[in-house]
This record gives sequence, structure tokens and C-alpha cells, in this order.
Amino acid sequence: MSTIRTWRINNADVPVKIVYENRRNARFSMTSSSFVLRIPAFETEQTKAELEESGKRWIESTISRKPDLLNLFAQRTYRDGDTIRTFDREIQIAVNRQPDRKGLSLSLKSNILEINTGEPEVKELEGEGVSKTVQKAFAKIYTMLVTKRALDLAEQKELPTFEKLRLTYMSSRWGSCTSKKGNLSINTKLVLAPAEVLDSVIIHELGHLVYADHSRNFWKLIGEKDPNHRQHSNWLKTNGTRLQL
Repeated sequence: MSTIRTWRINNADVPVKIVYENRRNARFSMTSSSFVLRIPAFETEQTKAELEESGKRWIESTISRKPDLLNLFAQRTYRDGDTIRTFDREIQIAVNRQPDRKGLSLSLKSNILEINTGEPEVKELEGEGVSKTVQKAFAKIYTMLVTKRALDLAEQKELPTFEKLRLTYMSSRWGSCTSKKGNLSINTKLVLAPAEVLDSVIIHELGHLVYADHSRNFWKLIGEKDPNHRQHSNWLKTNGTRLQL
């Protein structure tokens, strides 16, 4: 059983998902849409309340240390005429009203992102449903471009090639690699980052096709293939929470 609540923490409305499940200990974490408190279902109501309060203190402490985390929960507004800057272009948003349409459809034509909606007299769109639709559209649009970029980098840097690359929206990782299968996953948000930052993450994941862990040999390899990787990593630490679709 789970419930979604909004708690006022550090002068901000914070979405919190509380999950009661079969587990021995409470566990606190966060996703791209909320903080998550996982609480043992068999505990007494008093203990559950105490664990929730403990979770609230953990959220307060986490936000105090990293206030930019609140940007993860900010919903982007898509306004007619606004622009979205990606690693390879500036995209202008065009919100089009189509009276007979149900839901949303998106298409990228040259540098114009058309968002078609049946909502009357609308010039801007927002909300979780809109964001998820845009995220899926960008993943579909950019998968081929990022795949080609990764293949070129593998050749240029003399790194192993991969079987498949996919773009997916992730809350806490910029990329991942299944070294046995040779598949790469890149966070869709990185299409909003500078090209050199995107490339740095791709090189990092390609490096895992050589060394699956973060051993000394792995970091030596990354240092050779991407001498500015620390600078790019610091850029993501500073600006990563602002990369939102």
C-alpha cells in the first residue's frame, strides 16, 4: 500500500511517497518525482508515525545539504515561443490547438518542437503528464543521434563498441552499462547538457566495457580517453538538477 503526500519542508512543497510493505527496516530514497519512504507494514501505528517523522528529518537534512535537489520536482512549463537548448541545437516550442485531438502529440520539424493539444485557447502546458510525454518524445528523437555520437567516440577513442544504446529518464544516474551484454543507457536529460559533457558520460560508460568496476585501472583509462572528465563531472554536480524536460 502506498500514498502520496505533499509536505512543507524548508519553505518548499515536497512530494513524498510513503510505501508500506513487507520489509524489516525502513528505507528512505528519492526518485525524479518524489522522495520515497519505505516503511515496514507490520509495525504499530505509533512506530509507523515515528518512522515517518524520521523520514521527514532525513528529507530536511538532504535538502539542506543539497538545496538544488528541489529543482528535480519543479515542473517545466512549455510555452508557445519558448526555446529549449540541447547539445546540438536551439529548439523553439510551438503549441498548436487542434480541437478534435485527445491528449498530446509531439513532433520535431527542423528546430521546431510542435506540441499539439485539444485544450482550448492554450498557449502553455505543464504537469507531470506533459513532462513525461516530452521526455519520451526527446528519447525517441535523439536516440539515433546519440547512438551515432557514441559509435564515433568509440572509434575515435579506441574503445570497444556496444550492442545497443538507449535513452531513458533516470533520477540518480547519468548513465549505466551492462558490460556482459554490451548495452549502454544514457540519461535523456543529457541532451540538454553541453556536447562535451554528454560525450564525457558516454566515454565513461564505454570505459565500463573494458573495466566493469571503478578500479584504479578504470580511472586510468578514463583519464587517458577524457582528460577533462573531472571538469565535466563537476559541471553535472553543479548544474545537473537544472536539466529538466
